[in-house]
Amino acid sequence: MPILSNHGVRECCKNLKADYMMERKVEVVRAVETVQNLKKLFEDDDVNHHAFPIVNNKGVLIGIIPRNFIITMLK
Repeated sequence: MPILSNHGVRECCKNLKADYMMERKVEVVRAVETVQNLKKLFEDDDVNHHAFPIVNNKGVLIGIIPRNFIITMLK
């Protein structure tokens, strides 16, 4: 089932900007983090993101890892 319908965007949402909807307190993952340490992300009930940004040692975004991918690795 597609996320977007063929009917377009609702009128009330047409002028919304991404920063209005974005999460401001995002948990980031360092590129050198071990899978075992990623498990700690799921111990905090307040962290329920669908994906986590991956940053290098300079704090620059280098990718995103989906939550489901981490869960699969931990099984």
